[in-house]
Amino acid sequence: MKKASLTGESPFSFTAALHNYFAVTDVKVSEVQGLSGLTYVDKTAAGACRVQGAGELRVTGEVDRIYASGPRQVAISSAIGSSSTVIDADGFGDWVVWNPWREGSESLTDMNAEDYLRMLCVEAARTSDPVVLAAGAVWCGMEVIGVT
Repeated sequence: MKKASLTGESPFSFTAALHNYFAVTDVKVSEVQGLSGLTYVDKTAAGACRVQGAGELRVTGEVDRIYASGPRQVAISSAIGSSSTVIDADGFGDWVVWNPWREGSESLTDMNAEDYLRMLCVEAARTSDPVVLAAGAVWCGMEVIGVT
């Protein structure tokens, strides 16, 4: 019987995302800062590509977006326990913002009907440019979450 190798002998590619769910006082008044002017894939509109307008992102309905080639750092206002939550990521490059809103929340078994009002998912991701890892190579991704 041949023993399986943990490192492998050929290159492979992968995508990654760190699924952060932040408790917010009210998602309708929370803002995500740092995404202004970026192109995003809108998964609630069959993957249409759109551009984030100027200013901060405010969630006013279901949102499921992938912002490609984003900044290293974004911030969330109104996260519980802070006036600003800063997410600093290295090695990822993309950002995902998600909230299922009422209809989506009702279909999730681990959320109560009104929980969507008190949560916001903002995650560092590597989806638009998958990592290609050569045999024996190493990839590192890092995320630091700070509160003020």
